[in-house]
Amino acid sequence: SCAGHAAGTAASLPRKMPKVARPVRYGVHFFVVDAAGQVLLRRRPDTGLLASMTEIPGTVWQATPWPEAEALATAPARAQWHGAGTVRHVFTHFSLEITVLAARVVRFANTEVSQGFLLPMARLEGAALPSVMRKCVAMGMQGLSEHEAALSG
Repeated sequence: SCAGHAAGTAASLPRKMPKVARPVRYGVHFFVVDAAGQVLLRRRPDTGLLASMTEIPGTVWQATPWPEAEALATAPARAQWHGAGTVRHVFTHFSLEITVLAARVVRFANTEVSQGFLLPMARLEGAALPSVMRKCVAMGMQGLSEHEAALSG
């Protein structure tokens, strides 16, 4: 009475369904630190993925990569931005690729801080950041260090 046995395929059942490819979304996030060692952070919107969680400022996540000029137009501060790298993170229903840009500024303008809040770098370790933003912060810190080492060496 078993169709698999009759067909000679019972040993290979049940078959795994092929994995469905997750769509990829792209974003750009900005890691910026002032001379006092404060990092600019903001809260995500109250609804949606990672609702109300803290993040470094960035673009919306979209289906196509961000052209550099368009991404820089959304930067939270006027600065010399440097590429720090790409963070890849997988959510249940999509994969995310975030380009991290990093910069130092002497101080933040009031308008820049009004978009979020400042947190001393020494307190980042204990900050309530989602894991994808922890990856972005680590990438930004590394990118700043490498850039500054290249300038001094």
